Amino acid sequence: MRILGGIGIGSTVALLAIAVLSVCLGVAAGAPPDKPNPNALTFKEAAKQVGKKVTMRMEVRSTSVLVGHRLHAFPDPKIRSGFFINIPQTAFEAFKKVNIDDPATFYKGKTIEVTGQVVKSKEGAKIVVSDPKEIKVVAD
Repeated sequence: MRILGGIGIGSTVALLAIAVLSVCLGVAAGAPPDKPNPNALTFKEAAKQVGKKVTMRMEVRSTSVLVGHRLHAFPDPKIRSGFFINIPQTAFEAFKKVNIDDPATFYKGKTIEVTGQVVKSKEGAKIVVSDPKEIKVVAD
């Protein structure tokens, strides 16, 4: 095998294939933010859409991991009810497959758009996320 710049050509091709795959996935940790959807609702607007599938945008200002490893993401750290994003433990493996090992840390402080059905719970309205494709990190 010929060596190119200290790296075997086969290794170079493998690294290039990995880089192309990472770009194609687009949802992997470290991917650049997407452009915001101009039709995305605020969390206050989304909370009024119980039973409907919506896309909403919010900055994740607070997160908590509850018993069972459910993640709750809140738009306001002072108001931990009203509207939140729920990632159940059963979805964590799907997030790990796209290099998001800890959704609470990964999404905290970022502006996200979430697409899903708004459901009512005792804590308020929420969207339950089962697939990382339902959450996009967007530019502010």
